[in-house]
Amino acid sequence: MLSWTGWSILMGVGVLSQIINDGFDWSQTGLLLSTFGCLFIALFSISINNFSLIKSDWWFLFLGFLSIGVYFVSKDSLVTTLFAITADFLLGIPTLQKAFKFPSLEKSKAWAFGAFSSVLAISICFGDPIVYWLFPVYLLFYNLTMIILSNRKESIQS
Repeated sequence: MLSWTGWSILMGVGVLSQIINDGFDWSQTGLLLSTFGCLFIALFSISINNFSLIKSDWWFLFLGFLSIGVYFVSKDSLVTTLFAITADFLLGIPTLQKAFKFPSLEKSKAWAFGAFSSVLAISICFGDPIVYWLFPVYLLFYNLTMIILSNRKESIQS
């Protein structure tokens, strides 16, 4: 539950810093929807009392709030977005490792939908500053990596 909240904060601060510094652009719509989607999942899981809370969830929340601090200190949307992407990637490493070790446990159509969504977001970034491209490009590569890893045959563990 806290991981969904942290993801929401990471993406939200990244896109909000872009809007504050550079103005709103339609290419940010996918990231905004992802932000609200993660927040909705967190709030919904709380409202129906159907969530788990594990130690690593606190890292998601901590890095989400730290990204707010990064923006207030830097006042730079590029620095904030790069921090949010780096934090997201670091928090996503365990998922990549799990997909590498146990592909069937991470197999999901959601990765393909995420990749497709990222392609759509990238397609409307043409002519925009690089800061608008960063999150969708990162998400495309992450989702494609998860598709590749989760569709491998599981290796025999000795």
